Amino acid sequence: RVPATAGTDCFLNRINSSPPGWGRCYVRLPNGLDYKAWIESERAGRSFISNGPMIELAVGDSAPGDTIKLTTPRTVRVRAHGSAQAPLDKLELIYNGRVVANGLLSPDKLELTLDHELRLDRTGWVTARVSGPPVPDFAVGPQQAHANPVYVELAGSNLDSKADAGYFLAWIDRLEKDLDRRDRMHTGKDHVAMQLKTAREVYQRLAGSR
Repeated sequence: RVPATAGTDCFLNRINSSPPGWGRCYVRLPNGLDYKAWIESERAGRSFISNGPMIELAVGDSAPGDTIKLTTPRTVRVRAHGSAQAPLDKLELIYNGRVVANGLLSPDKLELTLDHELRLDRTGWVTARVSGPPVPDFAVGPQQAHANPVYVELAGSNLDSKADAGYFLAWIDRLEKDLDRRDRMHTGKDHVAMQLKTAREVYQRLAGSR
């Protein structure tokens, strides 16, 4: 379980780089701002990432970062809300990587709401995301926000990661080709190659190809 986080990338490319603050991470801190509490809450996934829009998610009584433990399948009420200062397009509810419901857009397109009964019948995760078109004079790319997931642990059900592992194996293939094509990165190249090799072995085990 690796929580999503965000921060603005380097500013070396002044043409294509996003401005400071474009990528952000908002962390739930019920007792006020405190550095240690911020780190602990982000590590636990009690947060969402965004380049502008706000997003809220509740799966039953659970919030992002929480784990729902079940002995049998159960239907829960899922509520989500998205808002922004510029028009949005959609709010999607995601269960184990698949969109299972969509939110309703307000007349002014500045808010989206979702209220959905979701059957939890597999181990995995539930999350929500908001998206909208690019906004003039508001940096680059589309608007987007993504909540960290609420995890589901159902007795007797194991999370199938084979398809996800295959996706990352293909990604490693591309990274290795990029590493071979570059001719100006001699320092640290062997270290990067070793990191990719180690990652490949992990994903091969998950994919069941070793």
